[in-house]
Amino acid sequence: MFKEALKAADPVHAILRNVSVAGGKLHAPGVEPIDVPEGAWLHVEMECGFGPQATGTWTLAVTLPGEEPLRLEGLEHRHGKLEKLDWLGFSSTADHPTAFYLDNIELENTKATAGKPAR
Repeated sequence: MFKEALKAADPVHAILRNVSVAGGKLHAPGVEPIDVPEGAWLHVEMECGFGPQATGTWTLAVTLPGEEPLRLEGLEHRHGKLEKLDWLGFSSTADHPTAFYLDNIELENTKATAGKPAR
């Protein structure tokens, strides 16, 4: 199992989002599990605003091999608006030997434009 998590700058370091892959499915809060082919690369994008551009929501886009992106917008953060990002982590929670691979990781900080939040 693979997990990605963001933690906000607050006293309890609350996890704001978790995206995980386990049992042939991608799991994310507020989203029905998405079937993913074993051994295939998938493209995952997550967007949200911080500080003044924070809306309390985030967007998840998943692209499976040979398919159009599945874009899910307006997903709610568990703890409301984000002021800043203090920690971004990737970990395995498997209880047996396994492997996962990460490639082309990008973290962008862009200004908001009309109709699109900063990310």
